[in-house]
Amino acid sequence: MRMALRRAGVAALVMAAVGFGPATTAVAGAAPSSQPSERAPARNTNDAKFLQLTIDSTAPTTVTTTSDRNVVVKGTVKNVGDRPVEDVGVRLQRAPAIDSSSDVRAALDFDQAVFDTVGEFDTVATTLDTGQSKQFTLTLPLRSTTGLSLDITEPGVYPMLVNVNGTPEYGGAARLDDARFLLPVLGVPAAAESNATAGTPSSSATAVVPPDTSAPIGVTLMWPLADAPRLVGGIPGAVNEPVRLIDDELATELSDGGRLDALVDAV
Repeated sequence: MRMALRRAGVAALVMAAVGFGPATTAVAGAAPSSQPSERAPARNTNDAKFLQLTIDSTAPTTVTTTSDRNVVVKGTVKNVGDRPVEDVGVRLQRAPAIDSSSDVRAALDFDQAVFDTVGEFDTVATTLDTGQSKQFTLTLPLRSTTGLSLDITEPGVYPMLVNVNGTPEYGGAARLDDARFLLPVLGVPAAAESNATAGTPSSSATAVVPPDTSAPIGVTLMWPLADAPRLVGGIPGAVNEPVRLIDDELATELSDGGRLDALVDAV
């Protein structure tokens, strides 16, 4: 079986196989590459844990040419420290696309500076007291010619990071936690500025970007054909004992028109 998937698509399948959904880690933040304001250039130097960031859902989970043009991330920030935290803000960031299976897991440990495409900070709470939690929703276009976006212009698997900043009482502004996930992009939908829906052609900057099917990758599919155990237990240590079955159902399954016979014919 051959499927028209790029290497990035294969990486997406690997991601799905290992259950790589939204995850929470303890590294945070990145310096912006565009115009949004920067809250804190460095993480606290002590080991205190003030905020815990978790991702509750992401949409779309896989981007196709017909997906929504925006990435929406919903999450929760909780104060797990021993003091209030002020000016709690979150933003969405992305790293360049990964193109190898080894990077699928390594993305959880990428340095925060790798996530250099960023959105603006969204204020979650002016003050978050100890034990208090607050939900948030971040929305950022996949790409845009008029404003901030994730700047995703071609298929691939993109490491994503949600960064939370805050100012703990008796401390300075700092990155306090982050959460990461992978965004498989099989095809890029038209940008929000596209006028294709109005019946006129889109420019190359806003047009749909389909998956590259020029170099299909071979995929091997293993389909086990099985039946319930029907072998009679033998004598321990015996080497030349004849095979005995508990019934004739296996012969029926393998005969013309039987279940296993039909499965073999289908393959």
